[in-house]
Amino acid sequence: LIFHDHHVYFIAHLLFLLNKYLHEIDLQAHEILDIIIHRLAQERGIDDALKAHNPLQWTAEMNSIKASAEEIILQEVVYQLVRSSTNFGTEISYRKRTVELTQKK
Repeated sequence: LIFHDHHVYFIAHLLFLLNKYLHEIDLQAHEILDIIIHRLAQERGIDDALKAHNPLQWTAEMNSIKASAEEIILQEVVYQLVRSSTNFGTEISYRKRTVELTQKK
């Protein structure tokens, strides 16, 4: 596809970069979400024994844990990205926080 208008090409390129950046953040946020869910389930004593003994309670507990973990992700990752003024600073602080969360295993 050849663009004759440089402005159209520039906007398309920016949208591609933005989409790529947001996709990377989404992947990393899902990785952190899995870690947080696992950690919260361990802290609350939600395990396979409860799942086998009382599946409805296990489902309710896991839904609660998932909602809590998603809220943590929104507060720690998404809302911080919105508040940040530069992509470079955001990338550094986001990656630093990601490393901190994954190292707490």
